[in-house]
Amino acid sequence: MQTSERIQTSGHIQTSGHIQTSGHIQASGHIHASGNNKHKADVIVCTLTVFILINVLLCFLIEPYRSSSFEMWSGFRGKSTTDLVFVGTSQAECAINPSIINASLGTHSYNMATNMQSLSCSFDAIKTAFREKNVKKAVLCIDIDILSTARKENWQAEQSYFHAKCSTESLPAGMRDSLSFVFDPSVSGSTASITYWFPWIYNRSLDIRNNVEEKIKKTLTDSNGHRDENGYEPTDEVVNQSHFTTKEEAETWSAEHDLIVPTITDENRRALSSILAYCSANNIELTVISIPAPNTFDIYEYKDYLALTDTVDEICSDAGQRFYNFNLLDEDQLSIPIEGFKDVGHTNSKGAAIFSAFLAEFLKDEAHFQ
Repeated sequence: MQTSERIQTSGHIQTSGHIQTSGHIQASGHIHASGNNKHKADVIVCTLTVFILINVLLCFLIEPYRSSSFEMWSGFRGKSTTDLVFVGTSQAECAINPSIINASLGTHSYNMATNMQSLSCSFDAIKTAFREKNVKKAVLCIDIDILSTARKENWQAEQSYFHAKCSTESLPAGMRDSLSFVFDPSVSGSTASITYWFPWIYNRSLDIRNNVEEKIKKTLTDSNGHRDENGYEPTDEVVNQSHFTTKEEAETWSAEHDLIVPTITDENRRALSSILAYCSANNIELTVISIPAPNTFDIYEYKDYLALTDTVDEICSDAGQRFYNFNLLDEDQLSIPIEGFKDVGHTNSKGAAIFSAFLAEFLKDEAHFQ
């Protein structure tokens, strides 16, 4: 009987095999967890999709139909022949009219300057012009103001330049150049490396109605403020100021006022040296200049400005080049009247005509000028 009881008891133990059915319960738990994970993944995908669609909508509403940087890149890539390019900031964009240069030199030149274009972007423009169109002549226009500016501080202009460039490339090339920009050591980790993917933040016009109308019609409603076929941006605006400090008055003015001490960052030293080395290695004929701005001696310490000019010239000289600062010319060499400027730092069409004619003659015989 005891044995029988033990067997029965054992039988009860066997009935504990029902507990094994809890394995089915565990399997059900896995299925439930898997369902939760799928739900979470769906939520993430939906959230990203909505986020992307909102970004696309904001770009459509806020980005202008054709920004200045976009016009530069699309115009450059649309040219069948280009043999000379001008790179630099908006000073060059406003001061150099390639049509005048071409008529004088018989060239097919193009203005690749953009707003607050860093030396790194100027370098990129020269390399792109060489790779895509075998351009063997370039004029680098150095804006003294940009020499003391780090790329991370200049994030809006940097983003606008590369966004426009990538927008006019094939998808693979555009993605390659975009990633190259955001992971560049001088940009990576900064605001620019994140907000680059949201163009409406840095490339914007709040005239939403006009933005939408131009995009729908695929045409500009007003040609003012836009580039011509050679990358030049004409304007008839005139600066509202009657006098600026001249070179002859600069030393006295500096002694009486607390002015800006112009400098060049190590980053920009390297960028300039890289441009010089690249052009030398690829037999690109490079000319380095600075364009006249009427407020130059109003804002910069005169002696420090001269010292910085010498520094830039030394960097160029080490590479067998020269730096020509046209702000330091006498009036009998180059004279642009006040009515030839649209504001304190940029020429208008009248001033551009004067400077472009001067530059053409200079490029004809740089050795004689030197």
